[in-house]
Parts: sequence; C-alpha cells; structure tokens
Amino acid sequence: MLPTNVHELNRADLFAALRSRDQGLTDPEVGLRRETYGLNRLERSARRRWIKSLAKHFLNFFSILLIFAAIACWIAERLQPGEGMSLLGWALCAVSLLNSIFAFVQEMRAERAMEELRKFLPQLVQVRREGLVRDLPTEQLVPGDVILLSEGTRIPADARLVHVEEMLVSNAPLTGESRSQAMTHAAVKGELRESANIVFAGCSVLRGHGTAVVYATGHQTELGKIAKLSREVHRPASPLERETQRMISI
Repeated sequence: MLPTNVHELNRADLFAALRSRDQGLTDPEVGLRRETYGLNRLERSARRRWIKSLAKHFLNFFSILLIFAAIACWIAERLQPGEGMSLLGWALCAVSLLNSIFAFVQEMRAERAMEELRKFLPQLVQVRREGLVRDLPTEQLVPGDVILLSEGTRIPADARLVHVEEMLVSNAPLTGESRSQAMTHAAVKGELRESANIVFAGCSVLRGHGTAVVYATGHQTELGKIAKLSREVHRPASPLERETQRMISI
C-alpha cells in the first residue's frame, strides 16, 4: 500500500516509504512493481468497441420494449385499418432510435475525452535506475522510480519532488488555472493536491529543473482518476424511460 502523505515526509522517510533510494530502483524491483501496479498509461478503448456500444443501446430493455409496442401497433393497424396505429408504431420506433443514438453519442464523447487526456502524457521520460540516467517510455514507470524533470517537459506521473532549482510548474490540465506554481522539495503540511512539493501527471515544467520520486502511476494518478470518471459517466434516464419503468413496476 503506497503512502498518502508523501508531501509531509522528509527525504529519508519518503524514500523509505516508497522503498526506493536516490540511485533509483533496480531492474528486478521494477519488474515486481510492474506486476503489482501495471503500466503507467491510460488504457485505450478496445478497437471496434463502438460497435458493441451501439448494439448495447439498441438492445437494451427500453428500446426492445418500444419495438414490441411498435409491432403491436402495426398488428392493430392490420386488424383495424384507419385507426392511426401504424403512425403510432413508427413514432415509437423513432423514439427508440433517437434515444439509442443520443446515449451512444454521449458515451463516445466520454471516450474522446479519454483520448484527449492521454495526449497530456509525454512519450519519453528521464529515469534514474541503479545510478544511471536512462530515457525510457513513460509507460514503463513504476512507483518508486526517480525521474528527472527540466524546463519544457511534461510530467509523466504523480511524484514528490526531492530536489528543485528555481522550478515553476503549470497545473492547467488539472486545475484550469494558467498561473504557474513555484515548487519546493521541502516537506509541507496540508492537502496533497495543493502541495508545492507535488507534481502531477500531464502538467508541465515552465522553468528550472528538479528530481522527483514517483508515487502514483496510470489510473492512480490525478489525471488517471479524471479519465476514469469520464468513462464511468452514466446518462440519467429520460422522463419517458423513468415513466415506463414506473409503469412496469406497478
């Protein structure tokens, strides 16, 4: 279990809590942690998932109920022509179609939001492992990795700073604020998300450079939590759906 108070720890306690060291992790340690925490990335949607999603919305209970009601209307029209039941049947089909398309569009918007968030993560990052600095793909980071940050780079994971030189960071992707924040490596009290010794995935270094220890990767980062929420947003039932469900339950 990773600590949640990394911003309050001094340098020695921080490395102890994350089971790391200034020279960085060893390759065996990285392998074990990758098995535990997975890759440092925001998962892509499966290809052709949109087909299943569209089918799901057309085959849900409410849509099927409307289709059966439309079929009943067409049968009634055949039995008693001129009663307008055929028009009602087509209207019910239109309602089912529009409801399914609307739900599908909402879900696809959430998927696109996920893709946009993925763009905030860099492709490569400088990592210190076994005392050597390496340029590695961002997705290979694990908690405890020591990363080097410099001006113009995007931050690859949530990390606690242990060394800073005139460092300014923009947290605009998370907070929406354009104002930069001066960073420090000293332990601070208060909320982790507001701490000046914490850098977050997707944000960028505007000036200076520093060294940090990763404490959260992938969907455990603040950016990852936002991405997860965007995928889990559920469209509320429409008034017609609620009324139909109420009538069925009676």
